[in-house]
Amino acid sequence: MTVSIALAAPPPNIRRGPIASEEQTHRALIDYLKIAAKPGVHWHHCPNGGHRAPKTAATLKAMGARAGIPDLTLIAGGKVTFLELKRERGGRLSPPQIAMHQELRNAGAAVITCQGFDSAVEALRMAGLCR
Repeated sequence: MTVSIALAAPPPNIRRGPIASEEQTHRALIDYLKIAAKPGVHWHHCPNGGHRAPKTAATLKAMGARAGIPDLTLIAGGKVTFLELKRERGGRLSPPQIAMHQELRNAGAAVITCQGFDSAVEALRMAGLCR
């Protein structure tokens, strides 16, 4: 069964002050997972992104690294869920991410795209992966 959950970010007028970067949001979500993931939920980040030296990038590509892999992989009860995290405002999926997400859904995985920390927490709870 393929499940896709995409939640809207809160209206812009609810939040005041600077918007957290995607990295800051990602780190906060990892801290949350450490305390709130339900027992039996495996999760990890695959560090495909970021800038690398050309030789390192070529080596990783030869070893199977692919563009567009979501930020987090979560596995529970034999089901795989991928979570792509974007900053609360302005974050958009790239064309390689859109294509990869569709490939993963076609393979039977759930792919969740969230904008901001609150959206990600809500999605993980709705998916039954966190308390």
